[in-house]
Amino acid sequence: STEITSGAWIRALVSSGTLSSTGAIRVTAKTHGDGNLAKSIVDAISGGLIDLKAMIALAYVDNEVRATMNGAITQASDVDVTATATNTAEARVLTAAVALVSLAIGVAHAKVTGETFATGSGSITATGADIDIVSTSVNTATAYSNVITGGFLGGIAVSAPVAEIGAATGADWSGTVTAGH
Repeated sequence: STEITSGAWIRALVSSGTLSSTGAIRVTAKTHGDGNLAKSIVDAISGGLIDLKAMIALAYVDNEVRATMNGAITQASDVDVTATATNTAEARVLTAAVALVSLAIGVAHAKVTGETFATGSGSITATGADIDIVSTSVNTATAYSNVITGGFLGGIAVSAPVAEIGAATGADWSGTVTAGH
């Protein structure tokens, strides 16, 4: 199994204070490159008189990407609070058996649950500033379970691929904006 846990968070945070700039103020949290990838592959081929096997591949991504602006901004040309994440979980099982009697079970479970949020509760009084609070995520969960079996007296193959995405994505500004657009 492969897992990216909730302890592998990515956060950009301005927790308090007053910011002022003649240029842009940006708070950005993002995954890098191709993002987070959890990939689990199990391949097995066997034979014999009696062949019994269960192969399980688990791939989970459960980390948070969060950008937060809780301070005060008194001057800026642009204010951007941005969270961007790409999360991929892939689980793959390929198992094959040939025997007098065979039973093969393949379970593949891929799951993405990491949250992506851009938030703030500060105040913006920057006249003329362009203000953007944006959260974007691309989440992919793929499960393959290919089970092949052949038995001269009998063979049973069970395949169970499961792919789930339960990853919230959101942007929220609960602070005050008295200037800017």
